[in-house]
Amino acid sequence: MSILIVILVALVIISLPIAWLISEFKVKNRGIRCTLGILAILCSFAVAWMTPQLIRLNYNAWYGSVSMVLIETAIEKIEAGDSEIVLRELKLLQKEYKPTYENKAHYDDLVNETIKRMQHASKEK
Repeated sequence: MSILIVILVALVIISLPIAWLISEFKVKNRGIRCTLGILAILCSFAVAWMTPQLIRLNYNAWYGSVSMVLIETAIEKIEAGDSEIVLRELKLLQKEYKPTYENKAHYDDLVNETIKRMQHASKEK
């Protein structure tokens, strides 16, 4: 059902400006032309507002899932008695991670590398 809603919203987003453009040349009624124009402009503002919101939700899910794996691995290693390894790797992660507002700062890559190093170091031990 959600795919159907996405398709319908996409069709509305695409069709409103087209309908407005067509009405400017074909329709004599000024009210219809103005209504379609206002709806098309409002639709463009809605798209401009929704795009960063959806990206932010995607980032939240992305950060959350990677952080969950990091926490689970750290707890597992601490319970196994490898607290020195966990501390060393978390300090290294802290040193490598540079938060920024411009991009994701490769957080997933850094965390995945940290998890791999934790698992590999405990196997060598």
